[in-house]
Amino acid sequence: MVHELGAEAHIPARRVHAHAVQQHGLLRRRQLRVFDEARYRRRALVETVNSVIKRCSSFVRSRSERGQVNELTLRAAAHNARRAAVLANEG
Repeated sequence: MVHELGAEAHIPARRVHAHAVQQHGLLRRRQLRVFDEARYRRRALVETVNSVIKRCSSFVRSRSERGQVNELTLRAAAHNARRAAVLANEG
């Protein structure tokens, strides 16, 4: 499903006694080597934005797919404008 959406999964490998256990398996070693910790930490920011947008309204009023896309785009724009105003007042 992830690839169908044009996305890329970025999930950390579980480390069980990482200091004591040698990682076996070519794919597992590759996963541990290419994992980007900084990129994964951005997930918290994305989850926060999703939560804020959902708190504005927990449902989409539009019935058509195009209307839903437009509605969510406007919600995101409203969130960005609100966030910019808050940051401008702080600085």
